[in-house]
Amino acid sequence: MAKKRVGSKKKIEKVKSQSKTLNKIKTPLKKQIFPIKEKNHRIFQILNYMLFSLVISLISFILFKIIDVLFFQNLFYLLTIISFFVSIGFLISLLIYLMISFFKKVHL
Repeated sequence: MAKKRVGSKKKIEKVKSQSKTLNKIKTPLKKQIFPIKEKNHRIFQILNYMLFSLVISLISFILFKIIDVLFFQNLFYLLTIISFFVSIGFLISLLIYLMISFFKKVHL
């Protein structure tokens, strides 16, 4: 007959109870800390998206102005207007996306 180890069940139960108490301690911290980080991450993504759209609109506007001054006088006003509307489109799409994400609570 094999001998049973004395005290092994007590050690296992002790480890289980310690892990349960650790899990009870960890879960409220997760509930408090992670949503704040997600909100900050969402705000930084929004700011990056806005900066990206503004930089694209400025670069396109400057390029079209340089081309307009160097080569043509009246032809590229149309392209500057198009670039302006593209930048406005970026901002409008950003606002629509934000409204949808905040109302439906969808993560970016």
